[in-house]
Amino acid sequence: MFKFLFKPIPKYNQKFKASFKCYIGAILTLVNATISRTKLGIKILKFIPPKLLKRYCSYVFRYSEDNMDISKSIQNKLSMKIAFIVGKFPTLSETFILNQITGLLDMGYDVEIFAQSNPKDKKVHSDIEKYNLIERAHYFNMPNNKIKRILKAIFLIIKNFHKAPLKILKSLNVFKYGKASCL
Repeated sequence: MFKFLFKPIPKYNQKFKASFKCYIGAILTLVNATISRTKLGIKILKFIPPKLLKRYCSYVFRYSEDNMDISKSIQNKLSMKIAFIVGKFPTLSETFILNQITGLLDMGYDVEIFAQSNPKDKKVHSDIEKYNLIERAHYFNMPNNKIKRILKAIFLIIKNFHKAPLKILKSLNVFKYGKASCL
């Protein structure tokens, strides 16, 4: 009679995941239908997490001409800037970094690459040219000689001190940041 009370609780499985995706997709389709008529859709969008909006809502708003201003606001809300700080870029041996960068670009994120040096190799991966990653790369051009490096750091501190003196002084705090503040 009370056998249903003793059944184990079903775990999170693929069936639940698929039904949840359909449910969210249906909600976002309804939101898309109401946005053109009222501001109710915009209020509902505030409560939906950005990850779900990114996944399920991009196709809804991409081609609707009525909602161009709303789609731009959603894209602004969802855009995230990601920086990769690497030693050398581009190198053939570090394909995992390249895969991460191209994957994030495919998902619509804004990616910038900061590298200490450019290896000047003639052989580069085809994805670097495909995604124009050289244009996204910024190089520090740090000298190899330690004396030149220290002189360049002092020059940059003096040159940029008037822009944000408190930030520069805080960044040089050896007790808080340790050795990294001197690099």
